[in-house]
Amino acid sequence: MKQPEEKKQTVPPEENKRRRDWKKADVVDRGIEMATDQGHSSAARFLEQHDIRPDIIERVLRQRLDRRSRTRDAL
Repeated sequence: MKQPEEKKQTVPPEENKRRRDWKKADVVDRGIEMATDQGHSSAARFLEQHDIRPDIIERVLRQRLDRRSRTRDAL
């Protein structure tokens, strides 16, 4: 009897590294937008209230600030 073939992964490897928790991804995106409109502290509180890990909060808000400063430097 023929053995069933193992299903091969159909998602390319680069796609596999993408976020899988879309609900938290949405919260993080909203937090980043909030940082633009209401400031870093408000965004950090919002993200904390939605159980986003402190290291993630620091990283995403810092990246946002770094991007902003690079944009200003280019002008």
